[in-house]
Amino acid sequence: MAYVELKQLSKSYKNQHIVKGVTLSINKGEFLTLLGPSGCGKTTTLRMIAGLEDADAGEIWIAGKNVTTLSANERKIGMVFQSYALFPNMTALNNVMFGLRMQKVDKATARERSINLLHRLGLEGQENKLPNQLSGGQQQRVALARALVVEPEVLLLDEPFSALDAKIRESLRDLLKELQRDLGITTIFVTHDQDEALALSDRIAVMEKGEIVQLDKPAKIYSQPASRFVAEFVGTFNFIDAYAVESRKIKFGKFILESAEDVRIGPVTIGIRPESLKMTSDNYSSNFLEGRLTGISLRGNVVRLKCDVESKEFIIDVLNDEDTLELKIGESIRFYVNKEALVFFS
Repeated sequence: MAYVELKQLSKSYKNQHIVKGVTLSINKGEFLTLLGPSGCGKTTTLRMIAGLEDADAGEIWIAGKNVTTLSANERKIGMVFQSYALFPNMTALNNVMFGLRMQKVDKATARERSINLLHRLGLEGQENKLPNQLSGGQQQRVALARALVVEPEVLLLDEPFSALDAKIRESLRDLLKELQRDLGITTIFVTHDQDEALALSDRIAVMEKGEIVQLDKPAKIYSQPASRFVAEFVGTFNFIDAYAVESRKIKFGKFILESAEDVRIGPVTIGIRPESLKMTSDNYSSNFLEGRLTGISLRGNVVRLKCDVESKEFIIDVLNDEDTLELKIGESIRFYVNKEALVFFS
């Protein structure tokens, strides 16, 4: 049964529709991410769930209760912001204890619960420091502890790691996922970072112009995007404007690509991920492309190649090895196209 339900939720500012009739069900203990570009309505949706924005229309239900008209402090929600929002004149410990003290929890119990959570978040020895004496990553851990210590029914996170450097961001998101699983808390996470969404989520709701355009598990979002917008936003795709000459045979310039699924004869747009293209020297009769190498970019354990095929640029991601690094700009390369990896767009 759904633990959080949004029913036709809408919001406008100055006659501009920011959120358009969003309907969404989130299970108890689920980690759901609202993913999309700036201005798509994801943060506004989160703020309406939190009670920080009033909905123009629709309903918000949490744990079987209609909370649409309740104030933020009546909703039993914990929220973590991008900006940390810590009290600058309070120590880390007092920042975390604040919510419990507002709930009239006795000081000794509040102190014990707060210290235990700070330690679990790797902040042992930092309890008595002020926010300006902590690093950005440590401040965000304090903000997370403050949201969790009150044992909220739902945890909301609004791009909490975007101000941190890559290594700290990855460490904190791993810690967040571990805590979320252990506590079993229903979590709604907002981000525009596709890698973050794929790494953390049980399901992802991709938003475009105030609407949810695809809702699914991360693997499905990545491998079977519902639209070209989703495909372009979540990862990298090569798009090919081609022609289906038979139900499973696609012509692109002088090349023939076989499809694993039936396609209507006529013009067709194909998408394929860079990692699904495999460099090969084999002489395949079909499902290969050949072109001139125009770019080589080292990306750690992956090398990104750019290749001109029929005046179309293709991106190919291959594992970093000695043979790959010996390739030269301008030389001809051939790569195999896996028919199972082709995605078709209308």
